[in-house]
Amino acid sequence: MTAYKPQRIFRNAHVNTVYHSQVRNVSDLIYVRKKFELEDGDFLDLDLSFTGGKSLAVILHGLESSAGRPYMKGMAKALNDSGIDAMCVNFRGCGGEPNRLLRFYHSGDTEDVRQIIRQISNEMDYENIFMVGFSLGANVLLKFLGEEGTNAKSGYGISKAAAVSVPCDLASASKALDSSGNFIYRKRFLKKLGKTLARKKELHPDKINLSDFKKIKTLKEYDDRYTSVLHGFSDSNEYYEKASSKPYLRGISIPVLIINALDDPFLGKECYPDENEARENDYIDWIVTKFGGHVGFSSIGNGPFWHEKRICGHFTDIDGI
Repeated sequence: MTAYKPQRIFRNAHVNTVYHSQVRNVSDLIYVRKKFELEDGDFLDLDLSFTGGKSLAVILHGLESSAGRPYMKGMAKALNDSGIDAMCVNFRGCGGEPNRLLRFYHSGDTEDVRQIIRQISNEMDYENIFMVGFSLGANVLLKFLGEEGTNAKSGYGISKAAAVSVPCDLASASKALDSSGNFIYRKRFLKKLGKTLARKKELHPDKINLSDFKKIKTLKEYDDRYTSVLHGFSDSNEYYEKASSKPYLRGISIPVLIINALDDPFLGKECYPDENEARENDYIDWIVTKFGGHVGFSSIGNGPFWHEKRICGHFTDIDGI
């Protein structure tokens, strides 16, 4: 497989990031929605795209995103075109309606994914189960695989996985997002998170205080006040430490492809492997590209993007374009 060599316009990381997230149009993909009931009384919305394949890929999205975003649909379509069924997971509250419980989702929450994979393994007849994660979902994926170790294959039947633009060190990624150059991204995330909390407050009026929300200027402040409190962490520092996937990478025991771009505006330097980390686990193939932005890897045209081809090749053992 050739390296990612973008057209000149996509050598700008911000153009690359925004194009894939906001501009790309993915057509000819039909989702079938299924409500998945969780053991704690909450639910997830799953969007499935079937092609009659013998393999299934479970796809996890990023912060305040959903299965309907272009990068999720593009990945699902590329998998379908490779003969692989796709299951796009909408994390709690991301499928179009608020989740039932006070808590929702976070970067280190692996239990919901575990329940989905368990049911797939027990009830669905697939020869292979693959997993793909983007951004926050990539961190969840890698942490889950590290927690499970050899059980990922022997217990659940997961064959391979891929993680794209993964903030494996959450403190580093938070610092990068809170930098002055990322003001527009940060403002957009906080606006979306505020709307999510407002919907949640309608269901839990006495448990959510939004009186000073507009004073929050950084994602770290948001994580201190809301993410950590709603999910049982003492503060953002404990959340970042316990939810980061980087310490779990050594436990991964299935072939995993990790793709991070050096120009990703959302990642700090700790989200890239040093020489020792890159060699620490033979199951992990780290690819660090010069360009790509955050979940970008864009190109002009109607075909699959570079990372989608690379992931499909990883799953099907096809080498080449």
